[in-house]
Amino acid sequence: MSGRLKTIPQRHFTGGQDTVASSAMFHSYAQALGSSNCVQHELIQEATHRSGWVDKWPELLKTKPSCAGPVVNDYVIDMEMNIELPVEPIKIQREVPSKK
Repeated sequence: MSGRLKTIPQRHFTGGQDTVASSAMFHSYAQALGSSNCVQHELIQEATHRSGWVDKWPELLKTKPSCAGPVVNDYVIDMEMNIELPVEPIKIQREVPSKK
């Protein structure tokens, strides 16, 4: 299972004042997962388990989790597969067959 988790883009946030889910918990997870460029962690020093998050979310959510390199010309360059992927998902409209 950890092999697949290593390839899923993830951003983890922990509060510096959180006594319920500490940064040590994240680091234990990351160590068990092993080396991965898909897992990022950010410590919000002033946050506890229940407070200090509301004002932070708009800024924290500006960056999407990614396994890829930098955004270039509205495309993400995937460093492992060496292909360009659109930043936003492509929406495909499917035609629904009519009932006769």
